[in-house]
Amino acid sequence: MTSEYVNNSASQQSIGRVTIDALVQEIGTKISSEGVDRGKLRGLDIACGPGNLTIELRDVLQANFPGNALELSGLDYTEENVKRLLEASRESVGGIVGSFFDMQADPASVDFVFSNEGLHWQPPYEMDEIIYTHLPDEQRAEYERQALANFEAAIANIFNYLDEDGVAVVQFGHAGQLRKLWDLLKQVFDEEAFCKAKKNFTMPLFYPTEAQIKEAFRKAGFQDSHFDISAFNQDLVEDSPEKILGFFRAFSESGLQACMSDSKVEAFYQVLGEKLEQMDVAEFRKDQWHRTLVRARK
Repeated sequence: MTSEYVNNSASQQSIGRVTIDALVQEIGTKISSEGVDRGKLRGLDIACGPGNLTIELRDVLQANFPGNALELSGLDYTEENVKRLLEASRESVGGIVGSFFDMQADPASVDFVFSNEGLHWQPPYEMDEIIYTHLPDEQRAEYERQALANFEAAIANIFNYLDEDGVAVVQFGHAGQLRKLWDLLKQVFDEEAFCKAKKNFTMPLFYPTEAQIKEAFRKAGFQDSHFDISAFNQDLVEDSPEKILGFFRAFSESGLQACMSDSKVEAFYQVLGEKLEQMDVAEFRKDQWHRTLVRARK
C-alpha cells in the first residue's frame, strides 16, 4: 500500500465502519451478559494495513466502553504498515509484524478479534496470471486447494487467540469479489507493452464460497449456534474513473514499481484510466464488492 491509501479507500472504510459497529454490539452483549465491566479489553486487529481503521476502532471502543482499559494491537504482514500504525497512533496501539496464517502469540490472549477486508489475502504466490480466477482449470484447482487450507488455518488461529467467550467480528470478500476490476486489469496486462511484467505482479487473493466459510468456522471449533455469517453484495463507493483508478493505484503502485520502470508504471495507469473512461461507470461499480461479515463467539 502507498501512503495515499488512506485517502483512496472509501469503499474499504465504509464497510469497516459497519464492521466496527458490529463489534461494538457484540462486546456490549458480552459485557451485559457478564453483569459487570471486565476492567480491561484486550483486542487484535488482523490485517490492519496502515492502521487508519485500527485507530477509528480504538476511539469508538474507548467512547463506548469507558470503564475498560483498552489494550489493542494491529497485526500486518508488512513492517511498513505496522510502522505507519505506530506513528499515527503515537504508539497507543501496539503493532505486530506477522501473518495471520502463522500467528505467534500465546493462545487465549485476547477478548476480541477484528478484521476488515483482510482475510482473503494469501501468502506470496507465483502464478501466470495476476489473480487465480484467470488461471487454467488445473492450476486454479491447485491454488484453491492450498488457499482454502490457509484460510482454514487463519480461522483456527483466530479461535485459538480468543479467550473463553471471546468474540470475533471479521469482514472479507467471498466468491466473485471485484471480478470486473480483475477482468479489466487482465485486458491491460495482456497488451504487448505490459505482458512481460504480468508474472511478476500477482494478487494472491482467495475468495471462498459461503459453504467453505461455514466449514472453516466449524473446523476451527466454533459451534454453529455461536457464529453468524452475513453475505451480501455492494457497489463500489468510488463513483468516477478517477476515484476508481486512485483506489487501485493506492494498493498496487508499490508492486508495479517492483516489476516495471517508473515510466512504464505511469503508462500502465494511463491505459487503465483510459479504459475506465470508456466504460459505463455505473455498470462497472454495480455489485463489485462481495462482502462477508462474520460474528463469532468462542
